[in-house]
Amino acid sequence: MLKLLLENDGNIDVETFVTNAKVSENTARKEIQKMKILGLVNVTEEDTATKPKTIAILKDEFAWFKSLEFQKYWNKYNHLHTPKNFAESKENAEKIGVREQTVLTEAKIKD
Repeated sequence: MLKLLLENDGNIDVETFVTNAKVSENTARKEIQKMKILGLVNVTEEDTATKPKTIAILKDEFAWFKSLEFQKYWNKYNHLHTPKNFAESKENAEKIGVREQTVLTEAKIKD
């Protein structure tokens, strides 16, 4: 969630989170609420033609997350933020667009 929030200049709506994180709308809303509970974001509702649009906005006191210095650190250590076995499950492989990556893993287990 934080990564997507920062990639979207500190503002992210539920639809954008659903699309980019490949999660359900319910999961996206829960993640936004977690960030709100932690005190990292303010949550607003914008009226649209069909239904209100929920938007998470990074609080001003955490604007340093958007700084070039933090971005350099984040990029340097980004590989440490993702579990080594993340792409090994079939569900996660599909979420990140890797097709049938686990077939080889499953074949090895059967042998």
